[in-house]
Amino acid sequence: MQNSKPITQYRQELKGKILKEALHKFCNYGIKNVKMDTIAHDLSISKRTLYELYTDKESLLIECVKYIHTLFKQNLDKFVSKNGDNVIKILVDAFQFQLQLQEKITYSFHTDLQKYKTVLKYFDDLHKSEMQKALNFFQKGVEQGYFRDNINYELSMLIFDQNKKTVIVKKLYDEYGMNAIFNSMVLVIIRGFCTVKGVTALDEELNKMKKGELPFDPIDF
Repeated sequence: MQNSKPITQYRQELKGKILKEALHKFCNYGIKNVKMDTIAHDLSISKRTLYELYTDKESLLIECVKYIHTLFKQNLDKFVSKNGDNVIKILVDAFQFQLQLQEKITYSFHTDLQKYKTVLKYFDDLHKSEMQKALNFFQKGVEQGYFRDNINYELSMLIFDQNKKTVIVKKLYDEYGMNAIFNSMVLVIIRGFCTVKGVTALDEELNKMKKGELPFDPIDF
């Protein structure tokens, strides 16, 4: 009984190290190009130990994806705390975070994800659970006078999701890069939501974004 706590703590710490190593490799080299054997070797642990903590690559990958989402949520909470309920400022901070995040992730990572059913189901479930929160956010923007009140925001989000899938399937990031896609797709959609007041506020915040410091800690993985 005396050794149970240290062993459990060690395994938890090791699990975290494996997650961090896998996240770094998946994001930098793509999922397909990373072998479980390589992760074990680079961490100087046995394959048996690795598979005791993560049964296969997909189980490790889903934890990596969940970690990325948790990181985004944590920063989103900071953006809300920093900006109050100003939807334009929150959106621009979140936009900056996504730009920085995409710079950390190789293009093939997005394509490789499509081969894992567990991950796709996770994203599908996540989309459903987050939909109402997003709609509430847009409604708040309408109430603040930044967003138009004649848009079906739920439909717009569904269309946006299909556009994201097209970007991945067509591998448009190979030719244009994710930053260009974000600027050409995400910003265009956001501006389309905006009233005249919203466009003015959005442009002001985007200008600040170009000149100011990042509203979050550097993304490290």
